[in-house]
Amino acid sequence: MSCCGKKRAEWLRENSAAAPTPPRPSGRNAVSETSGLVRYIGPGQLIVTGAHSGNTYHFTFPGETLQVAYEDTFALRAERNLQFIRDRQQS
Repeated sequence: MSCCGKKRAEWLRENSAAAPTPPRPSGRNAVSETSGLVRYIGPGQLIVTGAHSGNTYHFTFPGETLQVAYEDTFALRAERNLQFIRDRQQS
């Protein structure tokens, strides 16, 4: 049973030597090349955070349209005051 600690330490050394993952971009301008176009149709303002990317989307007035990261469009569909105009950016 004493080998478990040694194997765990070896595993930790191997995995800590792996290349670190690059940080995910965040913020309003960090939209991927494939994005969705979303219009806010509710009253006042709305601030939502993308579940996948962590981007913050701030709709400041009714009718405002923003591009959102494609990965976030699935979770944002749950927000009833958002209307999806286009799922992917057209080339």
